[in-house]
Amino acid sequence: MGRISYSKKFILFFIAFFLPMIIIMFILFTDIKGKIKQNDTEQHALISLQHFTELLRHTQYYRGLNQSLLRGYDEFDEKVKEKQKLVQTKIKDIDRQIENDWYGFIEKEKWNSIKTQWENVKNEKNTLNSFYGHNQLNSEILLLISNIVNEAHIYLNPEPNMNRLSNTINEDLLIGTERMGQLRAFSSRLTLQDEISEKQQQDLMRMIGGVQLFIDNFNMTTHYIEDFTGDQHLFEEKQQFSKQTSAFLDLLLSNEYQTSNPEIVFSQATSAINSGFTLYDKGNALLLDHLIDVNHSYKKLQLLLGLLFIASILFIYLLFGGAYISVIQTLHSLQKGTSKWTKGDFGARIKVDSKDELKYIGDSFNQLASSFEMNLEENLRIQEDLQNSLKKNNQLATAINKLEIGVIITDPLKKNNPITFVNAGFEKLTGYKAEEVIGRKTSPLQGEKTSLEAKQRIREGIKNQEAFSLEILNYRKDGTTFWNYLSIAPVFENGKVVNYLGLQTDITEQKKADEKIYSLAFYDQLTNLPNYNKLHSIVSEDLKTIMKKATILRLDVARFKNINHARGFTLGDNTLIELAKRLYETVKGEGIVSRQYGDKFTIYLPHIAGKEEIQSKIDNIQAQFHKPFEIDGYTFYLEAAIGVSQYPKDGTDYITLMQHAEAAMFQAKESNDEKLVYYQHKMNRNFEEEYVIENNLRVAIEKNELFLTYQPKLNLKTGEITGMEALIRWRHPELGIVPPIKFIPLAEKTGLIYKLGEWVLGEACNQNKMLQIQGFDPLVVSVNISARQFSNKDYLLSTIDQILTETDLDAKYLEIELTESVFQNPTVVKPVLEEIKKRNIKVSIDDFGTGYSSLSYLKLFPIDVLKVDRAFIKDIIQSQNDQKLTKSMIDIGHGLNLKVIAEGVETSSHIELLKMLECDEVQGYHIAKPLTADEFVEFIKDNQ
Repeated sequence: MGRISYSKKFILFFIAFFLPMIIIMFILFTDIKGKIKQNDTEQHALISLQHFTELLRHTQYYRGLNQSLLRGYDEFDEKVKEKQKLVQTKIKDIDRQIENDWYGFIEKEKWNSIKTQWENVKNEKNTLNSFYGHNQLNSEILLLISNIVNEAHIYLNPEPNMNRLSNTINEDLLIGTERMGQLRAFSSRLTLQDEISEKQQQDLMRMIGGVQLFIDNFNMTTHYIEDFTGDQHLFEEKQQFSKQTSAFLDLLLSNEYQTSNPEIVFSQATSAINSGFTLYDKGNALLLDHLIDVNHSYKKLQLLLGLLFIASILFIYLLFGGAYISVIQTLHSLQKGTSKWTKGDFGARIKVDSKDELKYIGDSFNQLASSFEMNLEENLRIQEDLQNSLKKNNQLATAINKLEIGVIITDPLKKNNPITFVNAGFEKLTGYKAEEVIGRKTSPLQGEKTSLEAKQRIREGIKNQEAFSLEILNYRKDGTTFWNYLSIAPVFENGKVVNYLGLQTDITEQKKADEKIYSLAFYDQLTNLPNYNKLHSIVSEDLKTIMKKATILRLDVARFKNINHARGFTLGDNTLIELAKRLYETVKGEGIVSRQYGDKFTIYLPHIAGKEEIQSKIDNIQAQFHKPFEIDGYTFYLEAAIGVSQYPKDGTDYITLMQHAEAAMFQAKESNDEKLVYYQHKMNRNFEEEYVIENNLRVAIEKNELFLTYQPKLNLKTGEITGMEALIRWRHPELGIVPPIKFIPLAEKTGLIYKLGEWVLGEACNQNKMLQIQGFDPLVVSVNISARQFSNKDYLLSTIDQILTETDLDAKYLEIELTESVFQNPTVVKPVLEEIKKRNIKVSIDDFGTGYSSLSYLKLFPIDVLKVDRAFIKDIIQSQNDQKLTKSMIDIGHGLNLKVIAEGVETSSHIELLKMLECDEVQGYHIAKPLTADEFVEFIKDNQ
């Protein structure tokens, strides 16, 4: 060694130290680089998730608006178009991101499938097809989001709370908002219907139950959000989300729901859903901030390692540079260093400058001293780490004992896998103290009600040394049972299982909630009878068998609402309970009684279809109604209308049989004599005709099938034409001229009267203004306003103001005609009429004398005109009574300073007699039939 130069020795020692350091540094740099790359991938994934959740939010909103629009609520038309544009813009934005920025964790095939599904549903006009198509579209978006989370390995976040937060917002929260979005679309659409069918009611309750279950589970599983602090305020957002969701569900379960405006229901639901997405955005922002902070830490560590690498090179170089010190300096340093070292100064080193064996001796001493010092420091570090480890173990044990859930540890290396540890949560959950179970088997927690399948699953999991979870019915020390969600995982040490860790969560309340939801879904909560869903399931299963005959009886209790109104709902409920018991006892063992809703019952009689058998059953049923009901101190009688349908002649599936029994029941209700009606095929014709008219009426305005006719009004004193009444007509290309008597009541029933009434008012005002522009003397146009329109004060007044502004028609040339049925609620009617009068618009009572005629409302309300109904004018020449009644109405009108107009004037004799009776004006076929706009212009030219 002494023959080798000191430079070569330096190189050899340098390599010996430097090469392992390079290898270690390379491994560390590679590991950090991989972590940075994974971090970047997760950041890109979170950014892409923001785009897809924004798309999901838009499609949910579009679905809700579109459902109401398709049911005829045109106020959402512009919003639907606006939201459709937002969805299109977001799809284009995502396309650009996929092509330019995002990594390969987004499957283009699934994305293309989503775009195709969107194109299919955005132009769908059928309400149900649109609803289910949107549901499928959103399911595919949720699946794509789940794939992004899995592909980017976001769930591998080493921070437990961040990992749970990622799973919560990117899985549970998005699925929950989709359920709420479906409920928003479905419930807001139902508000446009006068009545909700049994199927729709059950679907609504099922969807409400699903959302309620989601929000309960969400609140229970996200308790850790309280630990997050900072600007995002996640806990407050979670509370706001839960509060608004509960408010939405309360609205749907309240009595006000069915009478609510769809915008109210839609707005309430949207507030809750928007709160959910706000929680999602803030949670996602928190995750992204966390990833950015971690990325910065990795890069700082990378820089630190680089600096450490450079410092190490300098250190090694300087260390071995001492090899050039002279021999004398080496001997002196050796003596001095040895002296210090023997005195306990283990930091002493020798400075060696020679190039021979003295250098080797000096270096050996220094290496020995360094090694000893390093071992000493390592031993001190190990002792410190051991103390810290013991401290952390104590802290961990303390934390485990504070957990609300039960923790149990067993030792499989001992016989019977005994319990070695339980926490305070276990003691609270089971009632067993730690000293009562440690060293014993877990079998006392199981009992006779514990399922064999659960026991077998535990044995298999332990045998296979795998982690697993299950629901199991366990026993407490006092013998009571509880439902336990048990998670078991093996603990490995050197490849061998040394312990099993079990986590116990009490889910008894959740199981009860599940049972309650099942009861709500399949049983009537008042009578405990099977409901529509349960009966549907039973009958459908029976029809799949070799059943040859069956009968469905649909019962409607006549005038049952009188009991509720006269004696209160409590008596009504008790009456329904008593009736349910009687019907159940009547068919017990031979059929099934189901309560559908309200006072509607259905009796299913399998294997029975003979008329004599059916009549016998019906006689027994009707006998129950003939018996007096003695409830809460009241005695009264009930009667029922019964509709009958039979399998297979009236239908081969449950829905058809129920529809036909319902049709027969309605026939029985309308009949004064027959309270029992068997279904006949002709009963569906009226329903089919109404269905056809409703569907065509919804598009009649857009197709320009509606038009107005005008019937002139003649002043009997001057002979001048003073005005005209606007009358709507419908010319359908296939149905021909559809009489107003057929489509106006239907429009009232479905809510289309708003759209029709607005069109009539706008068209009449516009055409009247056109007559004035053409130079004709100003006339007053009369427009009929329905009771339903009149009941919506804000809508009516704003519509009138808007149309008068748009047409520039002076309000004094507009007259509103109302039937007497409008005046039944003076406190509601009077303020509306006063607002109309403030606008200088005239008000007339149409068909006076035929409805709810009352002299009081002539005094109470600001009315300008009385129109005597044509029923009094038709036979006025021959009938003295009609003359006297008409004269009385004219005198009453004049006495109150009202103008009086007679309708239905068809002869000159009518004219002369009405002049004699001092009637002010007349209208009818003798003056002119209802004229189209062009015909009316010609009529005016000839008579002005």
